[in-house]
Amino acid sequence: MKKVRVGVIGLGVGARHAAAYATHPAAEVAALCDRNEARLAEVGSQYPTARRAADAESVLRDPSIEAVSIASYDADHYPQIMAALEAGKHVLVEKPVCLSRAEATHIQRLLTGRPELVFSSHFPLRQTPLYRELTSDVQRGRYGQLYLIEAAYNYGRLPKLLHSWRSEAAYYSVVLSGGVHMVDLLLQLTGEQVTHVQAMSCKIASAGTEFRFPDCVVATLRFASGLVATLTCNFGNVSPHFTPVRVYGTAASFEQDMQGARRYTSRDPADAPEAITTPYRQEKQADSSPQLHSFVDAIVTGQPPQVRANEIFSALEVCFAIEEALREPVRV
Repeated sequence: MKKVRVGVIGLGVGARHAAAYATHPAAEVAALCDRNEARLAEVGSQYPTARRAADAESVLRDPSIEAVSIASYDADHYPQIMAALEAGKHVLVEKPVCLSRAEATHIQRLLTGRPELVFSSHFPLRQTPLYRELTSDVQRGRYGQLYLIEAAYNYGRLPKLLHSWRSEAAYYSVVLSGGVHMVDLLLQLTGEQVTHVQAMSCKIASAGTEFRFPDCVVATLRFASGLVATLTCNFGNVSPHFTPVRVYGTAASFEQDMQGARRYTSRDPADAPEAITTPYRQEKQADSSPQLHSFVDAIVTGQPPQVRANEIFSALEVCFAIEEALREPVRV
């Protein structure tokens, strides 16, 4: 069987991509790329037949490479996506897919002219068993009509923000880099589109450091049904990485924190909530395989990947609206 030859660009999280492709029977890790020679050698040693490159352009121009996984620095995503699509390659790209609405429009325009190309991304929260169960329960009416959702992306890794390329970047967005995961979850959970956005931000946790951008953003979203949601992108929290979610409907409430998840079906304080034992974390939380395998499957079979292009751009549109709303506060 002919295998899809994949090039992986960026070997931080991209190392997980390579590992996922290596376990797919229809994929071959054909090229690895990273600017850091030591990292390239370290990961490359696990794939002796893969070509190694320090320059992404050499991978993007290689006609023998049919698909690329882009896990490079944020600002590199857009030009690398465009180069790959123009070269006729299928693309899976880590978040943020791009950094502006104009870039997103250019990518969409190019994809419209190349419908045979598969374009996907990686939203690991979709694989979380607890959220998959919650989404199913919401969609079959177990919570009644939703009216409020509270969701937060608590990064819990402030040093990575302060002591890495993120503090040196020309632009870094906690919304596009972290909040987008929660936006995608909200869109999947509700099955609705967002119609209005308000947002505020602060830079307190990283004050006095070289990091120049907001480290915390809070947005309020209104959905088509009238449902409202709060979305917090909190990169300065003094607690482990976690994504707490609360869902309030007319029939039941769902509350999840670091102590677990519970479902309330009564307002009587004497009635104990139902403990939900479905795991929040996967057995292999860092496993990228399901969505990356679906990317390869889509190339081979012509069926859509788990994360579709239109879903990516729907989430991005909300994120761009949040970024724009930050610039228009009303003074009290």
